Amino acid sequence: MIARYKNFKFSRHQKLAFALVSLLLAAFGWHFLPLLFFKGFSMPPVTVSAALAKKEPYTQELASVGSLVAAQSVLLAAEVPGRVNHILFEPNQTVATDTLLLQLDDSLEKADLKKAQAQMVLADLNLKRAQKLSEGNFQAQADYDKAEAAKQSAEADVAHIQALIDKKNIKAPFSGVMGIRSINLGEFLQPGSPIASLNDLSTLYVNFDRPEKDKQLLKIGQKVLVFVDAFPEQPFHATLSAIEPKIDSDTRSLQCQATLSNKDTLLAPGMYARVRILLPQNQMVITVPETAIDYGLYGSSIFMIERSFDKKTQEPVMTVKRHYVKVGERRDNRAIITEGISESDQVVTSGQVKLHDGTSVVIDETSTLNIPQKQTNS
Repeated sequence: MIARYKNFKFSRHQKLAFALVSLLLAAFGWHFLPLLFFKGFSMPPVTVSAALAKKEPYTQELASVGSLVAAQSVLLAAEVPGRVNHILFEPNQTVATDTLLLQLDDSLEKADLKKAQAQMVLADLNLKRAQKLSEGNFQAQADYDKAEAAKQSAEADVAHIQALIDKKNIKAPFSGVMGIRSINLGEFLQPGSPIASLNDLSTLYVNFDRPEKDKQLLKIGQKVLVFVDAFPEQPFHATLSAIEPKIDSDTRSLQCQATLSNKDTLLAPGMYARVRILLPQNQMVITVPETAIDYGLYGSSIFMIERSFDKKTQEPVMTVKRHYVKVGERRDNRAIITEGISESDQVVTSGQVKLHDGTSVVIDETSTLNIPQKQTNS
């Protein structure tokens, strides 16, 4: 029997058929093995967290960046030369209007003032004598005019010297906070020598730019929210107070200024600011947590939870289906969805990496998004 098949040979067609069957088994046999070995087996549901799509009021905003400046700020400087006799302020000291801050040596000017005052008294007496003589026609009118001019000249000399003395007593032009001094006791100051800065911190300005296309949207009195890096989660409320009537021809931008109350002095001039201008148009929009959005090459999508009943067990089941959506502005950890879902649709907010269309899910009711609450400063 063995000898009979020892010399048996496959024909060419039999070899081709055998090779074809082997290739088909190698290529597609793996697909049918799970059906044979895992028949009746189903994957357990994936645990996810979920949230409802909400319809919320939405205020349109214009975003920009800018800088804080003091409403009143000046670098105090000497107007006349002189030696520093008295320094009457400290850095960071709050001073009122007309507070004496610095005294320069005015001893020579005071001596000159006494001399000028004496000359003024003499000129006044000479004028009175000339007036009496002129009334009795005992003196020419020209002599009376000279006496009157001499008195006026003496009065001008007194006023001039008094002004020099006043300029050597440097006072605060407005209420504010003193900066670090740049002078020392006994130092000789030339005109223009810097002394210290003075800043009114009770009110600040926020300077920022907007493109020329926004000109028709900006109105005096609009509300503005200001954010700074020192308090990243705290908005400060300001009011749009000035709009430059001329557009910059180089940048094609419009310079704007908002006024901000800073009575608690949390903010300082020079800070970098992020600005949101609130426009009056309000509308209702649908929003979802930002973590619900899956950004991919073919667009943004979300997994929506669908409820149904198992045909065999008649028990409720939850599955997911991917929906492609159009995403609008993102704000405060939520994203506006302009197309693709409706209000009260339930969407998956975490665990999307394990999901595909038709995956069974179970919602973890204890899992919530930890979204920080922002404080407001009015």
